[in-house]
Amino acid sequence: NENKKLATEWYTKAAELNHLKSQAALGALYMLGGEGLNQNYVLAEKFLTISAEKDFPKAQLFLSMLYLRMEEYAKALVWARKVADIEPDAYSILGEIYLYGLGVDKNEYEGLKYYEKAANNGDADAQNIVGNLYSANEFKWFDLDNAFKYYQMAANLDHIYGMYNLALSYYNGDG
Repeated sequence: NENKKLATEWYTKAAELNHLKSQAALGALYMLGGEGLNQNYVLAEKFLTISAEKDFPKAQLFLSMLYLRMEEYAKALVWARKVADIEPDAYSILGEIYLYGLGVDKNEYEGLKYYEKAANNGDADAQNIVGNLYSANEFKWFDLDNAFKYYQMAANLDHIYGMYNLALSYYNGDG
């Protein structure tokens, strides 16, 4: 698309002139690829790091996402911790890191707590994940009432899996 190409050109020009939002936007575009731009983690890291080191929160969030994708978990953890109180989506990154033990000792309870913070800040994916964690009977915190609550939150935000899990909860009489 010609408009996307032009947008990328202007983001690049502004980023090279040290515009923090443009650096973050360009870094995110390179991280995700698409829109006529090839995915390039080297360039994504370059532009996001410049902006993140100047304390631009969105760049810090995107940089933590990038490092998670690159499986550089220690770096993802540092940036996610730094920005989580400003950009609550970073709580999901922390939740994933601890739940699965990515570069840290596995701590499912810690993972649940971070996912709950993301869920309670309106992250529909996190709401569904928290519902799944509460409905998994292998965990000591098994609680179908809480699972139902989080599925309902996700469904109310039109999250498809949240809707499915809420329907399943109703069907089974769970919660």
